[in-house]
Amino acid sequence: MKIAYLLVINLNLYDGVVKKIVSQIESWEHFGHNVEVFCITPQNLEESSLYRLKSIINVYTEGNKLKKGFRYFLDIFNSSSFCEKVKKDIEIFNPDVLYVRNTFYQKYLNKIAKKYTAIYEYNTSELNEFKQLSKIYFKYKLAYIYYLLTYKHFFNSFKGVVCVTYELEREFLKSVNNRLKTIVIPNTLNLKEENKTHEIKHVNSKPNLLFIGTPGANWHGLDIIESFAEETRGLLDFHIVGFEKKDNKADNIHYYGMLFREEYQKIIDKCDVGIGTIALYRKKMEEACPLKVREYLLNGLPVILCYQDTAFIKNKPDWLLELPNKESSLSLYKSEILNFCSKNRGKRVLLDEVRPFIDSLLFEEKRLDFFKAIKVD
Repeated sequence: MKIAYLLVINLNLYDGVVKKIVSQIESWEHFGHNVEVFCITPQNLEESSLYRLKSIINVYTEGNKLKKGFRYFLDIFNSSSFCEKVKKDIEIFNPDVLYVRNTFYQKYLNKIAKKYTAIYEYNTSELNEFKQLSKIYFKYKLAYIYYLLTYKHFFNSFKGVVCVTYELEREFLKSVNNRLKTIVIPNTLNLKEENKTHEIKHVNSKPNLLFIGTPGANWHGLDIIESFAEETRGLLDFHIVGFEKKDNKADNIHYYGMLFREEYQKIIDKCDVGIGTIALYRKKMEEACPLKVREYLLNGLPVILCYQDTAFIKNKPDWLLELPNKESSLSLYKSEILNFCSKNRGKRVLLDEVRPFIDSLLFEEKRLDFFKAIKVD
């Protein structure tokens, strides 16, 4: 098949997501399919993981938010040269399948989606997420209103939807569109070329915990982690990637800001346990499959979660500590956390143990079969 992958993403902020996309595409190519990428981004960063792909990559730089908003306005009247360029390039490639990551309704995209077998990846509770962000940022108030007005019309142009959790599939069929065919495939990473031995160069005197997050995403629960760090001073050390240093915080919590994958590898190497999303209840969700957890496992870190991870619903290995999805979980289960961290200090999970849960080659064939089934219909 010829697959066009259309993504609208900030290459500067979401390198973890880009790595997942790269894993998907490398798996599709492994199974003999021809893939071309059409990436719309505010700033073209050639050091992005995207450029390790062998696929043809088309990058369209849309500039700052004001310019982007103006382009959305022009597209409503079908007069944006930017959108027309993307549309023409996809038409030249002439794909069998158009695969689209989550984005807003745009007139040019609906035209393309109607022309080809278009499949959407639904990887978050979009309505809830925009609603939560609209309470924090004014720009998301506008985004939330725009989404409410357009999302049902938008999905009428697609033939199928891939959901990353069972909960999202139920939400989509109930609240968005119950006529489209759906399938559940959790987030994964390509482990084909990984050969990690997880050599431990130094055993910490006390457990070190790693959290990777994104500013503004209050469901990540950084505030809860910070409070728990205060409770466990002298017992645990915390390393926070994605957030700038804050004043008046406990001396056992360290901030590193936004880093690319290669930059935070040395931080991963000195940690013992990874922390997943802590406050998913703020999005009224119970299930997720965050990429950061896959990154932790790829590096052999046992993980602490406060939600159900799609990959572990049927099987919970002993290197996973799953706590209730509640605000007070870290404090209430303090002794369990301390025991779990102590038990795993200076240890690593073997790659073969995590492979069945996170290796994209084991899941992407299922996605490709879904593509073929939708195309035939």
